[in-house]
Amino acid sequence: MRGERVEELAAGVADGGGGIAETEAGGDELDLGARPGERGGELVVVGRCEGGRVGKDDPHGPRLRAVPLLVRTWNVFHGNAVPPERRAYLREMVELVAADDPDAVCLQEVPVWALGDLERWSGMHAFGAIGARPLLRSAELGRWVTELDHGLLRSAVTGEALATLVATRHAVSDETRDLVGPKRTLLGVRLEGGPRIYNFHVTGGAVAEEQFRTVLRLAQGEQVVLAGDVNLRPPYDVEGWSRPLDGSIDQILVRGAASTPPVAWPAERRRAGGRLLSDHAPVEVTVG
Repeated sequence: MRGERVEELAAGVADGGGGIAETEAGGDELDLGARPGERGGELVVVGRCEGGRVGKDDPHGPRLRAVPLLVRTWNVFHGNAVPPERRAYLREMVELVAADDPDAVCLQEVPVWALGDLERWSGMHAFGAIGARPLLRSAELGRWVTELDHGLLRSAVTGEALATLVATRHAVSDETRDLVGPKRTLLGVRLEGGPRIYNFHVTGGAVAEEQFRTVLRLAQGEQVVLAGDVNLRPPYDVEGWSRPLDGSIDQILVRGAASTPPVAWPAERRRAGGRLLSDHAPVEVTVG
């Protein structure tokens, strides 16, 4: 099961064990990811296939069904509300952003301990990439320390990861993880018969533009959706990509496919129990 695979790898971080490879470029980066999903996807229409994969004797290969894809990105602020409180609301955030059955959701600033819980909370496939290791070399211990005051400690001891959620109706044919900068990774998943979706979080400040250029260069594919936190506001040069969302550091850019303009959620849509969840708003587009 995919959920068991993610939890097994997250446990490897928690107990300092093996099973999670480091990025070759440096010791500050860790990769965490599960095997591609094995369940069938609505985007693949073939005469003979099993488990969402093309049959060996199918002469046509995968074909794209003209079904629009709803894609979102959200920097979840380590599960914090605004203003930050002693407790976190990460589960509420994941349940909220997945509630209406989107096709894919790219999350940034995810505590490492949460990677093993995302599939259960969202009902979607989960793929992760760890940027910053847990300070205590234990994701679960970092979680309990942070429980003392989430608003104060944030990612200081829990580490930080990217996570991409994919609806279970889609099969994923490939995963990639590429180094963008210190503690920064570009996480890619390819929907079988569909686009490649990249998730990223650029470091703010002087290195933001350089890292963003690296992200744009690494995001390869015939049809590409690039979603994440740029830490820069437009205008900037993204020739060949769809138009970015004005005034926002959170973006979804599309290349090689038609898409709607990106839209940010209004504040009321991300309130729960009177609390404003995260200091970022989710952004979404429809592709196709």
